[in-house]
Amino acid sequence: MRALVTGGSGFLGRAILTRLLADGHEVVSLARGDYPELRALGARTIRADLTDVHMVIEAATGCDVVFHTAAKAG
Repeated sequence: MRALVTGGSGFLGRAILTRLLADGHEVVSLARGDYPELRALGARTIRADLTDVHMVIEAATGCDVVFHTAAKAG
């Protein structure tokens, strides 16, 4: 299964991402920042904002499921 996790660097997103990878799934993480530690875990990372519709579509293409855990802090 291929999964997209928005907010993969956050508390909930990272827990989901880590579990998916441990279970052998392919994971794409979409986040505003660069998180090399997620790549080190085995996730494909895409740096983009959720308001960029084209990047969200690109990230979700080929994914079987989306875990939307991103939120605007503050």
